[in-house]
Amino acid sequence: SSSAGEANRRSSLAVSSRNIRWQVPERSACLSSLAAFAGISACGSFQKRQRSGRLIPAFAAALQEKAEIQEEADLIGLNPVFVQTISQSKAQHEALEKDLLDAGSLPQDVIVAKSKLAARLGRTIGLYDELKSCAEQLLEAKEMANEGSEELAELAREEEEELKEKCSGLQEQLMIAMLPPTPEDEAKTAILEIRAAAGGSEAGLWAGDLFSMYKKYAELEGLRAEVLETTMDGVGGMDTGQIAISGEEVYSKLKFETGVHRVQRVPATESLGRTHTSTATVCVMPEIEDVDIVVTNKDLEIKTCRSSGAGGQNVNKVESAVHLTHRATGIHVFCQQERSQIRNREIALRILKAKLREREV
Repeated sequence: SSSAGEANRRSSLAVSSRNIRWQVPERSACLSSLAAFAGISACGSFQKRQRSGRLIPAFAAALQEKAEIQEEADLIGLNPVFVQTISQSKAQHEALEKDLLDAGSLPQDVIVAKSKLAARLGRTIGLYDELKSCAEQLLEAKEMANEGSEELAELAREEEEELKEKCSGLQEQLMIAMLPPTPEDEAKTAILEIRAAAGGSEAGLWAGDLFSMYKKYAELEGLRAEVLETTMDGVGGMDTGQIAISGEEVYSKLKFETGVHRVQRVPATESLGRTHTSTATVCVMPEIEDVDIVVTNKDLEIKTCRSSGAGGQNVNKVESAVHLTHRATGIHVFCQQERSQIRNREIALRILKAKLREREV
């Protein structure tokens, strides 16, 4: 009887030990999978916390953080990866600000680089905070539209449409701001060249409208706009126009304007009320101070002629207009904007260098 009881006890212990050996790996694999889902790295720190019994609090914290990121992403209508990247950018921005507060021991070039990065991150974070605030207002407007009186609901629906449009614009701006910067983005001057394309005389009118629009945009954004050259057609439109816009990181704001711009409308030149389709091309070229493109006189074919348009007797007597041709590439630049031939040559050379650099890129 005693031997039978001892046998049963040993058998029970064997079963228990088998259970223990089976349960530990299963629990470990399960927690590893959950931790990977929550974003915890299954490397040294994870294994240490697993052995010391501190895994569950760490896992809970990571899971809570993941849930908060997902909730915020649902609110603003973006992928959680964007929210997580912004969170990392905020931490980086705070670290940069601390470094800049005690920047006395840092070299000047390091201070400049850190200041530029902090400014760029600050703008991105500002856009994100504005988008989050707009999304919260949109959520409140949706709730008000479903509650209260009909009059309040109607006002809420109108506000909802406005906020939707604003949020959509902020989302686009934020995604552009989060793109990795290029050396050209730091250019403080960009040259816009606008040319009338398909559409006849209406295309010239459309090109002129675009030219005026970019000048107005520069004014509203606090940028400096300098008209380099304009060539008008016979009906008040524009054949070509170049404008230099200067400001902080101006190229990064304008680079996506490059391309063909199309309009469908009843033009001022149309007497029968028919709709016309017209196009104009826009090319945005950065001017980078650190990169100097050398162009000598023997690289160019230089012609001068009398200017056309307003200018009194000067345009009839003085050959102030300049036509440059780059022999190697065949690029042509014509300038008659100023009354001085020297000034027109400087402007034409400036435009030519921007075009040569654009071709190299």
